[in-house]
Amino acid sequence: MRAQRTALCIQDLSCVGRSSLAAVLPTLAAAGVQPCALPTALLSTHYGGFGTPAHSDESAFLSGALDHYARLGLSFDCVYSGYLPDAAQTELVERAFALSPGALRVVDPATADHGRLYSSVTPELFAAQLRLCAAADIIVPNATEAALLLGEDGVTGADGRCARRHAMLLLERFPRLRCAVVTGATATDTAGENDGGPGAGRFAFPFALAPRGPRRGNVCAMRGQEPLFLPYEAVPQAYPGTGDLFAAALTGALLNNFPEASAVRLAARFVSLAARRTLEAGADARFGVRFEPLLGVLAQWIAQPVQP
Repeated sequence: MRAQRTALCIQDLSCVGRSSLAAVLPTLAAAGVQPCALPTALLSTHYGGFGTPAHSDESAFLSGALDHYARLGLSFDCVYSGYLPDAAQTELVERAFALSPGALRVVDPATADHGRLYSSVTPELFAAQLRLCAAADIIVPNATEAALLLGEDGVTGADGRCARRHAMLLLERFPRLRCAVVTGATATDTAGENDGGPGAGRFAFPFALAPRGPRRGNVCAMRGQEPLFLPYEAVPQAYPGTGDLFAAALTGALLNNFPEASAVRLAARFVSLAARRTLEAGADARFGVRFEPLLGVLAQWIAQPVQP
């Protein structure tokens, strides 16, 4: 029996609302991964519709925790970073990378959406996230972040062709990357669609697309292969925290040896199912998607990766 995989998760903790560590920790646990939390900040709520939250910067704690882990000789199978409230915390993430030199490095450059940087993201913080992307194995920017990382104007959305171009350019810009995932693209053509990629085998997760509205998908680009547009079922409602939920499920699948494209499909399917159930329940969108009742489903998909 192999040892349980561990993931050091470095991002904020919102006490109300399903985002950041509140979504990441249970999702990774359901995937059979031991999540180890390092909160970069404590927030009374996330920023999605609750007004300005109470906020506590945890840089001193983060630094002390990393010092403690270094003294203990601890290392982790994965270091996963998300939203950082301060540019100086990038150096702490880099220390975490150095603490576990063989770890999978997953970076969610959570800095922008809807065509512009978040109000809390300074140019210095964005430049710092660029450094983390250059040190990562996997990055998961949305369409706006992908464009900005490439020095282009921010976009509110991207079609499949644009997202595929951006994903390939990200691999060129960051030579260390093994995979770039651009999330939330709109399909205007079918070229490059795929259910899991060559070699996916029993790890493929095809499912029916929504019959209404634009087709949407994520683009997965890996070195030496054509980028794949991987469609998913979209819902007509935006929910905060879905990017965190997607990145956590993706990381959990990767740590269970799923091929990259199949991990993207599984993560998107999990988020899509949670969003659909939340929409059907008529729940307040500010609190994010109701993923908790579906964690058992995710665990089953991870343990027995076949179409239910």
